[in-house]
Amino acid sequence: KRVGGIAGCAMRAIGYSDMKPALKDVSFQGEIKGAERVGGIVGETDEATIDSAVADVNIIAMDGRVGGIVGFNDGRIANSRSKGTIVPGESDVNNVGGIAGESEGDVQMCVSTMDLVRYGYEFDEDVGGIVGDNNSDVDSCTNNGNISGGDSVGGIAGSSFYRGTIKS
Repeated sequence: KRVGGIAGCAMRAIGYSDMKPALKDVSFQGEIKGAERVGGIVGETDEATIDSAVADVNIIAMDGRVGGIVGFNDGRIANSRSKGTIVPGESDVNNVGGIAGESEGDVQMCVSTMDLVRYGYEFDEDVGGIVGDNNSDVDSCTNNGNISGGDSVGGIAGSSFYRGTIKS
């Protein structure tokens, strides 16, 4: 759980709501294998800002919430890009995205060329070129990767629920 190329978690300090982590101009290149909340840069964010991050990564996903930059985003991802592959290492892997696997925070001006494809197993559901399961704003993002999955598969978002919006 919570595996990232730079950090497993980027979370605000408990009791200090004004102290929010930020990662700027960071990059990771390599291979990652992990279960839930896996990202090329950070596994999970809590009110963190990821700005101008670059991930060139191949990820084997053993469970859900897997993204090229962040696995589970509850902060802001901006001006970032990802390339490489994400493949399922077993069945029932869902919430997979080229930038964020699941997002409850904003994703802005990001580009993904990641291939999210079958490799022995097929992704289950909520697979998107930018965000797998979107519950916030996706703005001015581009996907140029190949995507496949069982249900709720999209070029930008696999699913967009609750308060999720997608803008160009």
